[in-house]
Amino acid sequence: MLTIRVSGTCLKTARRLLGWSLQEAASRSSVNWLTIKKYEGAGAYLPPASVGALNRLVQAYEDAGIRFDADGVRLQRPAPMSTVLHSEGARRDRTIRGEIAERTQTSEEIAASARA
Repeated sequence: MLTIRVSGTCLKTARRLLGWSLQEAASRSSVNWLTIKKYEGAGAYLPPASVGALNRLVQAYEDAGIRFDADGVRLQRPAPMSTVLHSEGARRDRTIRGEIAERTQTSEEIAASARA
């Protein structure tokens, strides 16, 4: 038998980590938003939940990247593609700036080469 041991606070934290409203969580899990609100209201205790509804809610959160463990709740999902692309672009820009800096001479270097 599957036992889900997750507190109301963990459920609320998971939803907030995802940036979901109660209505969005309800839509994605097929659990009524008032039921989710009741579960979250349990605080540090286990919510008075049916196994089916709680399982659907937890599954929706886990599908979106939430991980429940003994230490609490964490969001684990790959970085969005825009972040990866931005990081690649930033790395390329730093490389180009470094090459330009290597080719740029200071005024003292220019004056010294003119005297030589």
